[in-house]
Amino acid sequence: SGLMVSCSPLDSASTDRLLVDQGARRYGPIIPHNDTRNIQIVRGEGIAELFVQVRIGTTRGWWQIDTGAALCLVTARIARHEGFAPPSAGEILTAAGAVDSQLGTLPSVLLGGLEIKDVTSLSLDEDFVNDFTVHGRRGHVIGILGADLLDHLGATIDLRANLLRLRVP
Repeated sequence: SGLMVSCSPLDSASTDRLLVDQGARRYGPIIPHNDTRNIQIVRGEGIAELFVQVRIGTTRGWWQIDTGAALCLVTARIARHEGFAPPSAGEILTAAGAVDSQLGTLPSVLLGGLEIKDVTSLSLDEDFVNDFTVHGRRGHVIGILGADLLDHLGATIDLRANLLRLRVP
């Protein structure tokens, strides 16, 4: 794949930080399976908790929409189950602070009627999604839909209609 990742120590006492080459290819081809480009958003308990259904490989679940996340994220369990290919591990900076992660490629992500191949993603422990509730149940959030893929798909978020609209063919 064309994923370019590097780990570099910030100083001699620090752990490695994951850096993504901004010019690297982060997605494979987009394969349309049907005409669905408007995806229903389900709201969680908080005002910023917006979720959409996703299929990663053979696993169905929910991704939280997070326009502040630079990359998509999946849980470590999903990464192990779905053939996540991590070329690099290290530390990332999140709103909650620095956390250990792996950066790699998800072979297949189905969002609405579009299958996106070879999606660059981070993998984190289950703890980061344990507090989310969708339809009154916990444990069904399998990751975060980040700004990178939202932008790649030409997505807009319509909060009045509770729709994620994809603009790619």
